[in-house]
Amino acid sequence: MVVKKWKRISLLLAGVAVLLSACGVEEKPQLAVPNTVVPESPSPTPSPTLEPAKVLSVCMGQEPSSIFLYGDDSSAADIIRQAIYDGPIDTVNFTHTPVILEEIPSRENNGVLIDGVEVDPGELFVDPSGHLTFLTEGVKYRPSGCFAMDCVESYEGQGPVTMDQVTLRYQLQPAVTWSDGEPLTPEDSLFSYQVAKDIYGEFGPPKVRYVDSYQVVSESEVAWKGLPGYQGFPNYADFFFSPLPRHRWPGINSSQLLTEEQARRFPIGWGPFVVQEWIPAERITFTENERYFRSGEGLPYYDSLVFRFLDDVDEALNAILAGECEIVVEFPGFVDDLAALQEEEGEGRLNIVSTYGGAWEQVVFGIQPLEERGSLFKDKNVRQAVAMCVNREKIAAAMPQASHVANSYYPPGHPFYNEEISIYEYDPQEAAALLEEAGWEDHDQNPDTPLQAQKVKSVEKGTPFQFQLLIAPTSKSLMVADLIQKDLEECSIGVQIESLPPQDLLAPGPGGPVFGRDFDAAQFAWTPGRFQLCSLFISSNIPGYSPEYPMGWGGSNASGYTNKAFDTACQESLHLLPDFETTQEARKQAQIIFAEVLPALPLYFRRDVFLLDPELGAIEDGFFTPLWNLEALP
Repeated sequence: MVVKKWKRISLLLAGVAVLLSACGVEEKPQLAVPNTVVPESPSPTPSPTLEPAKVLSVCMGQEPSSIFLYGDDSSAADIIRQAIYDGPIDTVNFTHTPVILEEIPSRENNGVLIDGVEVDPGELFVDPSGHLTFLTEGVKYRPSGCFAMDCVESYEGQGPVTMDQVTLRYQLQPAVTWSDGEPLTPEDSLFSYQVAKDIYGEFGPPKVRYVDSYQVVSESEVAWKGLPGYQGFPNYADFFFSPLPRHRWPGINSSQLLTEEQARRFPIGWGPFVVQEWIPAERITFTENERYFRSGEGLPYYDSLVFRFLDDVDEALNAILAGECEIVVEFPGFVDDLAALQEEEGEGRLNIVSTYGGAWEQVVFGIQPLEERGSLFKDKNVRQAVAMCVNREKIAAAMPQASHVANSYYPPGHPFYNEEISIYEYDPQEAAALLEEAGWEDHDQNPDTPLQAQKVKSVEKGTPFQFQLLIAPTSKSLMVADLIQKDLEECSIGVQIESLPPQDLLAPGPGGPVFGRDFDAAQFAWTPGRFQLCSLFISSNIPGYSPEYPMGWGGSNASGYTNKAFDTACQESLHLLPDFETTQEARKQAQIIFAEVLPALPLYFRRDVFLLDPELGAIEDGFFTPLWNLEALP
């Protein structure tokens, strides 16, 4: 039986009295309980009573090393930072909503400005492929007014040229203050930029790497200005620097903030809560930020917040069922026990929330090996046939961590997903016809033996259609590989499953089999992060010996596949302004080509789950960071 919330809160109050101690950066006054006075009158007046404090308890499976803005970049740190910073921009289901900004910059609201500027010989700029380079003879550049790849020019070394320079303007909302009462200003965002630039240097995210200047332009506004030629914004929301309190760290070296105790464990923000206490390996306690700019809305709902760190899945499940936690998050193992969790959910003992946008599981084909060796997958018809032989719906249904069957590198529901791409339904008969057309024949009329090559380009006659599928030695990978193996056997294609430790399977070339381009097919996942997955398959990302392969052994296109039309469409989608029609069309075209030529077979997108006490109500599944709106949780 689930213990009711107010009963749990009463049990926690004794602990909270200890937690609300004076060891944090900012103290919240203790709640004073008035003395009970018993008058001499025979009819005493009842003593004043206090409502019990509302405490939200969150159990986590990972403890971050730091919650400083540029410290630990784990998902656990991101979740906890939701308590300190509200926004500054919330991203839910691919929609960006400003929190402490007036609006997201756009060309319509004049927040995105494009100006032609002169670039002199030897000056730094961004070329059409997104590379930082200097204006020297022979380099490619995009002249002012060029918003496509067909207008790129080559510099002939004759004086300055005019390129476009993009400025993004961000206006802060008024009356937002830090939790210590100091006003939050554009100078705090500028300070954050300076800290990020010092910490990341030239290897930072795009907003650091491609910046020309970041300046305060008014008492409420900052402006990000890119280097000439840069247009590759994934979106305009990501280029604002989340403020840091410059008044708290005057004169401190930026790198010191990564290790300085107050910055690492007790940063202040403008959000709903303030760090009160951090007991390593046990808990972090927060108290309400009484200066929270949304307090007029009755937020945050809770008076205090406790993140507890637990060791394993069983302990976490017992904690929520016993009423010790209202939320349980950051336990990847929950997806493996989904059936048991759904049974508990059916009995009303917890609610399950799925968050999407995780890793993209796929099988990469070895289309163009580094060394001369036969490839069974050079013909796109063969790759399409394999796609129709594999029952991906069945695989996704068998994998608890699967959220959506993948037909592209974008999930359904993503604003960039193209509904018009080719989709390969499970159809072994159609696959058999494609394989026969490609020159693979059932030479002995025995479906239990592999097909043989009869008129297959680049494959010797009589070669059996059997290949090695490389995987990591995990139960999930093996389960997927087994299902693929069984499906392909039904199409008379033989599969030998070979497992390698991840550090060997995905090691850089030339030693690693995948990125050394010495494999038939390999099953693994990519995590999208902030980049677009089409870039994984462009020709310039093929790994190999430099200078023939520009990325050297750092290339991601292990298939070795080359397609000029795909390269152009992908490059345009990556390196042109995101809200231009040419960019949107390029995104669609790149997906159409990918789905036709299939350098990799998409399988499914992964999901994560977290658990809620039923008294908190239900939260719809979606693409978001857990607890992004914890200030408003009922």
